[in-house]
Amino acid sequence: MLLILFSNIKGILFNCFHAYDFGIYQQGIFNIAGGESLNPMVTVRGLKAFNDHFMPVILLAVPFAWISNLHPVSLIVFEWMWFALFLFLVFRELKKREFEKPLILYSLGLIIFSKGILTGLEFPIHPGTWSLPIWFLLFLNLEKDKCKKMMFFGIALCLFRGTYPFAVFMLGLYFLGTRKHPITGIVLSGFSVIYSYFVYILRPRLLGETASYGGSYFKGYLDNPIEASITLIKTFEYAGFLKVFLPVILVLGFIAYKERKSLKWTDWRIPALLTISPIFAVHFLTNKFHYHYGAAFLAPLLTICFLSDGYKQILKNKRIAAVIMIAFIATASGRYTKFFNTLILSKSKKCRFDSKYAEETALIMEKIDQLYKGRKIVASGGVIQRVMRPGIEIYAPNTMVTPPDNFQLLLLLRNNAGDTYPWHKEHVEKAIKSCKKHENKVLFESEYYYLAEGQFNRSCLSVWP
Repeated sequence: MLLILFSNIKGILFNCFHAYDFGIYQQGIFNIAGGESLNPMVTVRGLKAFNDHFMPVILLAVPFAWISNLHPVSLIVFEWMWFALFLFLVFRELKKREFEKPLILYSLGLIIFSKGILTGLEFPIHPGTWSLPIWFLLFLNLEKDKCKKMMFFGIALCLFRGTYPFAVFMLGLYFLGTRKHPITGIVLSGFSVIYSYFVYILRPRLLGETASYGGSYFKGYLDNPIEASITLIKTFEYAGFLKVFLPVILVLGFIAYKERKSLKWTDWRIPALLTISPIFAVHFLTNKFHYHYGAAFLAPLLTICFLSDGYKQILKNKRIAAVIMIAFIATASGRYTKFFNTLILSKSKKCRFDSKYAEETALIMEKIDQLYKGRKIVASGGVIQRVMRPGIEIYAPNTMVTPPDNFQLLLLLRNNAGDTYPWHKEHVEKAIKSCKKHENKVLFESEYYYLAEGQFNRSCLSVWP
C-alpha cells in the first residue's frame, strides 16, 4: 500500500503524470478551493468543471487542497485514502464475521493484487477509483437487507460517476419488480432517473456547453450498429479484459461450485450482479475496462466474493487457493514493477529523477508564480500539475482542447524529463525552434526545461508532418 502511495507522490513531484486526467480534476478542485466559483473554468479541458464530468464528490477534495496550500500531493493522498478505507472496511467486516486470520490476509491480498484497482491508482486521480468503499458498503447492506443504508449509499454512489445512476436504477428496478422493498425501489430508481435527467438534459440548458462522452462513444452504434459491432469484435482488447476479470472469475467460479446446490433466485447476489450489469454493458460497448475503469467492477465483484458462504472454504483447497492467488499476482505484477521502479530504482519511461531536475522544477514554479496572472500559458502536460494555481490560464498542446491563437508564456519539458504526451522529445525541440521567432525573452533554458515569454502564435506548435 505504501509503495503505491509513495510511488505516486514521487511521480507527481517529477512530472510523471499528464494533465489528462490529473490536471483536469486538479484545476477544478484548486479553482473551487481558491474561491473562483463552484463551477470554475478548467482551461486544461476547455470547459467548466461540471460541464465536463458531473462528479460532485470532487468537492470533498477541496479541504485537502486548503490544508496542503494547494499542493498536488494532497490529491494523491486523498485518492489513496479511499483505497485504504476500502481495505479497512473489508478487514473490519471479515473480522466481525470471525474469519480466520489467514483468510482475512488472503482476502486483502486479492484486493491489493487486483489489476483493475491498481490501474486506477496508477492513473490518478479519478472519482471512479474513490468509489471503492462505497461499492462495498452498498453491497454489504444489500446482503444484510438494510434498506435505509442501501438507499443512502446508492444515492451517494451516483455522485462519483456519470454512469453509476444506471447501476442504481437497476437495483431500484429489481426491488420494484420483486416487490420485496417497494419504497427502497422507488427511492433508488426515482433518484437515479431525476439525477440522470439533470445531468444529461437539464445540465446543458442550465450550465451551457457540456462534454458529450456518451454521444461520441455510441454514435457509431446509432448510425450503423452492425458495422460498429464488427469493429468492436475486431478491436476489442481481449487480453486486457482477461487480465482484469479472469482472476475474480476464478473466485466466483469456485463459489458457484461450492454453493451449486443451495443457490436460489432470491439470493442477494442476483440484484448485486444486476446492479453492475448496465455499466458493464456500457464499458463493453466502448471497449473501456483498462486504466481507471476497472475499479468500478473489481470492488463490487470482490465484495460479492467476500460476503459469499462458499468463499469461506477457499483455503481448504490449497491448490485452488494458490492458483487463484497466482492469477491475481501474475496479472498485477506489472503494476508493482512500475511502482517499484519509480520509487526505488528511479526508472520511468515518462520522466527523469535527479536532484538537479528537482531544483529546476522548484525554480520553474517560482517563475510561473510571478508571471501567470493575466497571461496565457502553453505547457507540457506533465509539468502543468506542478505549476497549477487558482485562476491560471494554462493549456497542453495537441490534446482535447485547442490552445488559444496567441499566448504569452511557453513552458516545455525536454529530453523525456516528464510526460509530454502526445509529443516525443523530437516534437518538443521542433516546437521550441519554431516558436523562438516569437519569443521576447528566454526566462529559463536547460536540458530539462524551456521557459520563454513573448507573443507566441498557435501555429508554432504545429509539430506533425
